[in-house]
Amino acid sequence: MHATRIAETPFIGQIFVKGSLTDANDAAIAKMVIALAGSLGLAVVAEGVETAPQWHFLALQGCQMYQGYLFSKPIPVKEFEEFATRI
Repeated sequence: MHATRIAETPFIGQIFVKGSLTDANDAAIAKMVIALAGSLGLAVVAEGVETAPQWHFLALQGCQMYQGYLFSKPIPVKEFEEFATRI
């Protein structure tokens, strides 16, 4: 039997994050991705987190890594390094 390795860091796409508070299907997909990754010992990145309620919902499901405008707009590497030392 041959096992295929999935991505080292799976992610929840922005479309599902955006709809997670208003669409039951998007919420179910986000929950499933987090649960599946957790059962495999992997952490998940939620992409496109723009609001505190989205962040809170994802955190309650067990998501621990996020990216999106809630935290920072895209910035050059030098600015990121300075930003990262402040948090």
